[in-house]
Amino acid sequence: MTNLLTRARPDDWIPAADLVSGARLEELFALPERLWSAPAHAAAVLAWKVYTYRLVEPLAEVWLGAADFGSWQLPVLSAENVRVRVRATAPYFVVDLRDLGPATVVDERERLAFLRGTLVDGHLRPLMERIRDSRRISERVLWGQAAAAIAYAFADHCPGSGGAVAAVASDMTGLLPVAGLAGIGEDDAVWQTTCCLAFASPGLTACRNCVTAARRGHRQRSWSGSRRAAPLDVLLSRSA
Repeated sequence: MTNLLTRARPDDWIPAADLVSGARLEELFALPERLWSAPAHAAAVLAWKVYTYRLVEPLAEVWLGAADFGSWQLPVLSAENVRVRVRATAPYFVVDLRDLGPATVVDERERLAFLRGTLVDGHLRPLMERIRDSRRISERVLWGQAAAAIAYAFADHCPGSGGAVAAVASDMTGLLPVAGLAGIGEDDAVWQTTCCLAFASPGLTACRNCVTAARRGHRQRSWSGSRRAAPLDVLLSRSA
């Protein structure tokens, strides 16, 4: 297999539109395959989860501050306005906005409609469709892990916000075609109902809230002080 991570140059930005078209989608999958020895189907889910987390970060960073100060300048996260660089170290995917500046959207319903049109329909939905063309993965798993990534992004960037961040995460995940797959609980911990398949990757440890490990009664593998990678949710939070 071609080492896409080694081939990539520091200035080799990938237009998100090339991911959505499928032209350079394999470059996303190459990262978990090489870093964590993820099998093909798991690599696709892991790449999707990490990519969604990085994509939503700019939104999470501004959302609660905008709510406090009434300055609703939202990033335009459509595929046409995003580019990404793949890295062999955390944060793994670096997301950059291209030409369009932030959009001012004051009305709450209009904000949600704006995000549904740009982030979901204009980026995540067509990307999910290309992933499913390439790998046999259920739509529910992919939307579930998108919801988990969104919840993690808001939990990591808005800590200690209590019910406010949980409500925002509920609104954000509610924009996805399948609702109720992940969110933030009253204790500020992220819950999810689908699995990112980190447990299937020899170089990763299952997430601390892994539903598959819990269902099968598996004990969490120790990762502290070992060469094994930390749980994926820890890796995301550490490099947030």
